[in-house]
Amino acid sequence: METRIDEISKNEIILEENMKTLYSVICGQVSDVLWRRIQALENFKTMNSEADALGLLTALRNQVLFFNHRKSKPRHYRRPCVIFPY
Repeated sequence: METRIDEISKNEIILEENMKTLYSVICGQVSDVLWRRIQALENFKTMNSEADALGLLTALRNQVLFFNHRKSKPRHYRRPCVIFPY
């Protein structure tokens, strides 16, 4: 039973180290503009202090999706007419 507990705690330590490494890798790949937008978020300080890689990925996804929704369609955009043969 003790060896099982030791194994679990060892795996948790490895997981935490891997998550911190992942956080660093993600930070290195983000553009300066997007990184400044991430830093402006309310939960950035806790996310950064905990090296929360999943939180960072979620924030990046939300920023990118929000940015894409803010873009407006061109004014000349119209749905194409599709004529179905009878």
